[in-house]
Amino acid sequence: MHVQQASRDAVADARLHSRSIRAGYDPQRLHAAHVLVVGLGALGQNVLLNLTLSGVGNLLLIDFDEFEDHNATRSPFYPSEANRAALGLGKASVVAKQVAERSTAPRPNVQYIETLVQKAGDGPIRWADVVMSAVDSLSARAWLAERCRLHGKPLVEAGFAGPEFNLVAFSGETGAPCYRCHNSARASTASCTLYALAAEAAEIIPAIQTTAAVVGGLMAEQVIQVLHGGFARFGERLFGDARRLNFAMAKLPVNPKCPGQHAALPVLAELGDGEPLETLADLLHGVERYAHRLMLAEPAVISQSCTKCATMCLVQATESAWLLAPRCQACGGPWPRSSEPSPDAVQLLDAGEPQPRLVAGTPLAELGLTRAGSVLVQAHDDRAGLVTLPGNVSELCRSPRPEIADSVLTATRG
Repeated sequence: MHVQQASRDAVADARLHSRSIRAGYDPQRLHAAHVLVVGLGALGQNVLLNLTLSGVGNLLLIDFDEFEDHNATRSPFYPSEANRAALGLGKASVVAKQVAERSTAPRPNVQYIETLVQKAGDGPIRWADVVMSAVDSLSARAWLAERCRLHGKPLVEAGFAGPEFNLVAFSGETGAPCYRCHNSARASTASCTLYALAAEAAEIIPAIQTTAAVVGGLMAEQVIQVLHGGFARFGERLFGDARRLNFAMAKLPVNPKCPGQHAALPVLAELGDGEPLETLADLLHGVERYAHRLMLAEPAVISQSCTKCATMCLVQATESAWLLAPRCQACGGPWPRSSEPSPDAVQLLDAGEPQPRLVAGTPLAELGLTRAGSVLVQAHDDRAGLVTLPGNVSELCRSPRPEIADSVLTATRG
């Protein structure tokens, strides 16, 4: 019975994707693929529309933001009144539901996480075959680039303003150029609302639908080519103007002074599920057997001054979390006031030892260390490597279609 059903499914699938097959796509390869999409604004949605119609079967979407009225002019998945009533305005949940409904894969598995990508940790990156970045934040781009290289994952990223755009695919191979070769700075992150206000003040047009559609198609094709092992243009940035039809390609050399990682690192150890791993103290104790030092994926801000009243705040969270709302509670932010005399942050920690400044009881989730994630360490023999955290990516995710069995997000994929 199962064999007969599988045969019928294959015939139906061949009919549905007959034109794609003639164009050189392998539907079965796309159905089995795992693509992480970070950023669900105009660009991310246009890329997703193409991947969804092409039959990519396993999609994990990450975005912390909400839809706003002006998004309607350039968002293929802008929510209807019914969707808003049922799901609210969260981009991740609204887009995931529509992607699952419109997918041409026979058994689409669409998951989403509503948070900053840095806080989600690198478990989703470990799960993916390809990472697609469509975020405005330069710090989020740098973070994604670094974590993708640590795990040897290809990254396709792009950005645009008005009709002008650029896009590039970075290989996960050792020695290849990376995003940080030419973007070494780590800039602040902000919500779409704050970004739009800043852009308006600078008289910049953030996005138009025609450019989003053009770039979305080009990015999706690069993702598909990476999945096929085909004609992806790794390490070459395309610059274009969708209005004037001007295009230029620049080959990106490796920057010998690049602060980024240029090789995938080995997994030196896997922490067991039976070990307590809820706080920073737990992690420092667990890593001690394998390494003498560890590095957080981004700096942990211990204290920082409120951007509105300049009062010192007690943060004890990732840099990206602080930058999202850099204000004290009295000024409408989430952070309590602190008695610390000056701003402070830390990224490099000694394993097995209490940290004098970062509270040992800080939850790992506040430091971007989540289930199925990993931490960069310096082993006792001074090798650089990764120690992975136990768990399954599905523990971080939600599904817009709970009736679909979570059969693909398994522990074996991180």
